[in-house]
Amino acid sequence: MLSVVAYHAGIPFFSGGFVGVDIFFVISGYLIGGIIDRDVDAGRFSFTDFYARRAKRILPALLGMLVCCYVGAAVLLSPSESRSFARSAIAAIAAVSNISYWRDLNYFWPSAERSPLLMTWSLAVEEQFYLFFPIILMILNRVMPKRLFAGLLLLSLISFIASVWGVAHNPTATFFLLPTRAWELGAGALLATREVRRGPLISVDSPQTAEVIGLLGLGLIVVAVFGYDAQTSFPGWGAVLPVLGTVLLIGARHGVVSNRLLMAKPAVFLGLISYSWYLWHWPLLAFARIVSDKDLNIATGAVIAVVSCGIGYLSWKYIERPFRRSELPRNLLLRRYAVAVAIALVPALALLESDGWPQRFSPVLASIEQQSLSLTQDPCIVSYGTESPNLSAYCVPPPDQHPAVAVLGDSHGAALSLAMRQLAALQGLRFVELTKSSCPALAGISRFIPTHPGHREECAAYAHKAFDVLAADTTIKTVIIAGFWSANFSLERIGERFVRDDETVTSVSAPESRENLAWGIDRVVGRLQQAGKRVILIKDVPLFNFDPLRRTIANFIPARRALSTIFSLRRNLGEEEAAGVDFTNEADESAAIIDRIAQNRPLLQVVDFRGTLCVANKCRFADGQDLFYTDYQHLSEVGAMRVLTDARITLTP
Repeated sequence: MLSVVAYHAGIPFFSGGFVGVDIFFVISGYLIGGIIDRDVDAGRFSFTDFYARRAKRILPALLGMLVCCYVGAAVLLSPSESRSFARSAIAAIAAVSNISYWRDLNYFWPSAERSPLLMTWSLAVEEQFYLFFPIILMILNRVMPKRLFAGLLLLSLISFIASVWGVAHNPTATFFLLPTRAWELGAGALLATREVRRGPLISVDSPQTAEVIGLLGLGLIVVAVFGYDAQTSFPGWGAVLPVLGTVLLIGARHGVVSNRLLMAKPAVFLGLISYSWYLWHWPLLAFARIVSDKDLNIATGAVIAVVSCGIGYLSWKYIERPFRRSELPRNLLLRRYAVAVAIALVPALALLESDGWPQRFSPVLASIEQQSLSLTQDPCIVSYGTESPNLSAYCVPPPDQHPAVAVLGDSHGAALSLAMRQLAALQGLRFVELTKSSCPALAGISRFIPTHPGHREECAAYAHKAFDVLAADTTIKTVIIAGFWSANFSLERIGERFVRDDETVTSVSAPESRENLAWGIDRVVGRLQQAGKRVILIKDVPLFNFDPLRRTIANFIPARRALSTIFSLRRNLGEEEAAGVDFTNEADESAAIIDRIAQNRPLLQVVDFRGTLCVANKCRFADGQDLFYTDYQHLSEVGAMRVLTDARITLTP
């Protein structure tokens, strides 16, 4: 658990600390799976007894934490954030958080780091596993008792193969869902089953073998914790090291190395409080990130990690332990927990029914939040997993006697489209939108994103189809290209690249990636001009190292503003503007690339919105009740209308 908390808190060197969850899965599968197998083998397994024990183990601390989160939500969260929190609370109580986050964590949702109940996804996976595992075990025990271990092994291998396949094809689903995680719990259960029915994996009479295997297991875990990072393909093959390492360490627990490691007082103490610590560390970090308008620094993360450890100890001592010792009859116990769960659902349902309880704050806040949703309301932008444009009549209206203007690009193009659509209508023009998430308008070049391995091919296919749409429609006279041109620059360290269609990703260096960007922009401009289109190229808007939306929201939530000031989680700057030190693209190389292209293409019109948003090295992100940005990089509809109107772009040739 230490590695997970350290990783989440941003403490250096624990770049692969996320594997602590996988270690937890193996240990859980070993302990709980062993209990189930012993009862099944002895013919005394009872679902009622089992779930009564699970309720005593899981629910008290979870519900205690949830009550505190409700209080935090009431005083710190905006109406929109409260609605999102309420949905996640219901999912956590119903043990389907993993499914909820798989469905909801898409491109435009708030960062996962600011979801106070995100950590419950792993609890949901565990509970879902124990919903099916006893049934599977009893079936195998009756149908093929002598091959029970082989049956479990086969099912675990199927889950592992699905995990390996899923990492390459649908990494989000693979990360969150039970079918691709079951093999990790299954690995622990396999070890427990082996020991229950055949004795210890490693005999106590083989101390030297135990030492070697224990050291090997420890080594595998250390490599994963300190060697993995955000680039690691995970789970799939990446999860093999921590899972196998944990299995070996448990199996060799009679050896001196494993015994001393597992039975050392600090390890025993952390083991006792691990569940409560895990429950508490994430909400504290998430609320701190909500209060802040930028990433937490290492010192703040470390302090929260230590404080959450203390709270975890108190939770274990005064909530977990007393309830686990309860001797109530099981039927009465389950009824009481059912009532407690029903009561815990009430605040979440009330938040949803009241639309996030907006009466707590100024009506201006609701207006600002509505403005922030403009990009999510655009039906034309296609997301990851899609390689064809949305060709509906709204996005690509069929040609008629009216000339048309088109926007081509990624989400930055989509951010301009709602306002651009209104301006086109005022000038009697049809409006065409061809946008795809994280897919800038380039020819022969695509953006490679390690966390979305299939995106490069999707983006290349999309670019060809979008160009065909533009070339085929002669009524489209003007094409406006907008993109997050510098997106890869800050992410080159984790492997993001602009890659030519005929190149391999590993062969492209960071400088070559930037040259590829220049080549791709120039090529798409040239192809469109050859097709008879007038091209307008938009430079990146100012990008901030904080979230303008969260900073603006905090001004309307007293407790949030006070906490951010007390703990120095935001800069003491103007309410609606930021200085140059808060830009991530103050020295914008992509702007220089665009200027260089424009010098060689005199018919190309280049537009820079900085003249509207910035004066004397200070840029505005809001104006009174008007929010110009939905996050640190995307313009809101109001902001887009402001800059487009000020730039006085002529949409007709």
